[in-house]
Amino acid sequence: MPVYLGAGTQRNERCFLIDVQTEKLISLKEASRILPTGRRGQPFHISCLLRWILVGANRYDGERVRLDGVRIGARWVTSKEALARFAEQLTPASTDAAPAPPRTPLARTRAVNCASRRLEADGI
Repeated sequence: MPVYLGAGTQRNERCFLIDVQTEKLISLKEASRILPTGRRGQPFHISCLLRWILVGANRYDGERVRLDGVRIGARWVTSKEALARFAEQLTPASTDAAPAPPRTPLARTRAVNCASRRLEADGI
């Protein structure tokens, strides 16, 4: 049975979806130990996982993706399956085109000069 939670959300909006009957719930502390280490080899802080649940993380295309979690009593919990879904949503598919790298200042100057010459040739 899916559990829907979320303060300030519409009744039919899916915010935090975990099937508590089929998924094994784990604390955020356990989840931080499952994830690979972050900066300076430290595990992710519990507040980071809570932020992923409440606010979400930016995906490569700018869309927000939230980690599924539920609040039981005074504690937030998630599941290994929710962590896997979160990682899958954040990871770009190999078919997605990577954004073009920004132009160098020299390339920008050349493009401006070329456009100026074309405008002059057209008499504009």
